[in-house]
Amino acid sequence: MYEDVKSFNKIEEDLIELIPLGDSFDEDTLIGLIIAASEEIDNYLRSQYKTPLNPVPTTVKRFCYNITKYYLYSDHARVIPEEIEVLYKSTISSLKSISKGISQLAGLDNNKPAEIADSKAIKYPSRFNNLGYFNQWNKFLKS
Repeated sequence: MYEDVKSFNKIEEDLIELIPLGDSFDEDTLIGLIIAASEEIDNYLRSQYKTPLNPVPTTVKRFCYNITKYYLYSDHARVIPEEIEVLYKSTISSLKSISKGISQLAGLDNNKPAEIADSKAIKYPSRFNNLGYFNQWNKFLKS
């Protein structure tokens, strides 16, 4: 889990007013939503990093908080406040950017999956390697 239940105390107070009568949530529900948010984050990050992350960057904790908060409101509130929906969409956009390698998480350079960490060793063939094409062209011209 990338976030702690304690982070959600204020949200819990806010949600109590928004929850329809007869619906409720408890700490187990909150833990389940934090786990779901953490798994969603891992799904995006595993293309660039070994997951689960350890140590967990502050940015990832914020991502988890934003996603869990969105899940809480979407599951238990009558209406999702616009700022929560905007934060969720922004978080997912950031995660997509990281998963595509467009942006990175600070401090996790040594946490790359093996296939990415070793990719620097891959040499792509060049048409000018060992002057192969050049030598073939010279042979053609001499013939």
